[in-house]
Amino acid sequence: LHTAHGVMTKKDILTIVDNYYQGTVTQLILWNFVEAELTQISSEDVRVLASLTKTYCKARPGGKTALVFGRLVDYGIGRMFQILSEMSDENVEFMPFSDMASALEWLRVSHDNGGHVLLASRHD
Repeated sequence: LHTAHGVMTKKDILTIVDNYYQGTVTQLILWNFVEAELTQISSEDVRVLASLTKTYCKARPGGKTALVFGRLVDYGIGRMFQILSEMSDENVEFMPFSDMASALEWLRVSHDNGGHVLLASRHD
């Protein structure tokens, strides 16, 4: 679980992703963007993130990443990321959600299931 808070930028997300892949990598990841704002991320930023993510995903073939958003505009960014990731033929699934329960169900984990937990917030 990666929990993002506040206004996030492309750099913030890349830093979190880079730090994660330097540690223990798991098959299942949940990004919690419910308390985040992604308005500083442009469509070009989404393309860059999807492209760079392809490199990282080689470390977790067959993995699943759920993206949970609290705002419709941010969900749209997540959907764009999902589509671009699918077009690049990545070996990891990305799925945006508007609620945590659906994301956990898709990942097939419960609130109490271990998994990888990382609280990540924007670094100033």
